[in-house]
Amino acid sequence: MSDEIYVPIVKIYTAARQGIPDQAEELALIGGRLQSIVTTLDVQTAKAGDPPALRDALTIAGNIHDGIRRGVTTLNHAAFALEATGDDYVQSDTQARDEFNQWHGALKGIEPTRTTVPGDVGSPESPGAVLIDPTGHSYPHVIYSSDYDPEAPSEDKSDRDETADEDKSDLGLPYDPTAQYR
Repeated sequence: MSDEIYVPIVKIYTAARQGIPDQAEELALIGGRLQSIVTTLDVQTAKAGDPPALRDALTIAGNIHDGIRRGVTTLNHAAFALEATGDDYVQSDTQARDEFNQWHGALKGIEPTRTTVPGDVGSPESPGAVLIDPTGHSYPHVIYSSDYDPEAPSEDKSDRDETADEDKSDLGLPYDPTAQYR
């Protein structure tokens, strides 16, 4: 049995210069969208008084975002490691050097690119919210949680009923479209 593993040098460079960077870019886009969502949810959660359920959701989202950031960094490192491996094969292996010299693909003359890692979301699970600018840098504008203390539904039923009656008359409809659902 042979100890050799053969991988065409073109595949090594294609993975290092296109395949892995494409995956890193796709993951970074997801991370960027998640960063925007987490930042918005963090602010809204602070304004709502930092309810525990939303803080828990922010903890999970923050952990997922951190995992995505690590994934992008790992893919960047993998692309550069694979490129270095390809370079080593071209320098040390005659077959790899011959294949590389005969390769006329568009990827031959480019270097692997490093995908920008999404910015840090900080600690969104902490009370209050720290705003983060689009470049990923946090700035010291802190939104502290509100002092909003909602009333139990049984305590504000009469207020809600009055509001519902006012809203019904403001619709300008000849009938109440919600009557069938009561």
